[in-house]
Amino acid sequence: MSDNKRFDVLQSGKTMINGVNKNYFTTNFITDNLAVYALRVANDNTVARVCYISIDRGQANRSWRGEIAEVIVFDKLLTNEEMKEVNTYLMQKFGL
Repeated sequence: MSDNKRFDVLQSGKTMINGVNKNYFTTNFITDNLAVYALRVANDNTVARVCYISIDRGQANRSWRGEIAEVIVFDKLLTNEEMKEVNTYLMQKFGL
């Protein structure tokens, strides 16, 4: 599945930064501040591999630069409300 479909809100994909809905394709993910990033892959029939948390599928110029405090992986598609709950939990945990 392409990124165009994987993170498409019309197909249940979702991107949130610090609990605020963002457009995956137009958002600048670079920040010097601590932030909570939450991504939901579109539709529950899509398998998301978590082997590339800090690099984009072998693209050397698209790797994460910074520290990752926590990664949470779920075995089901979270609802919008569940995503908000996880974001709230992480924001409180890290004082954001």
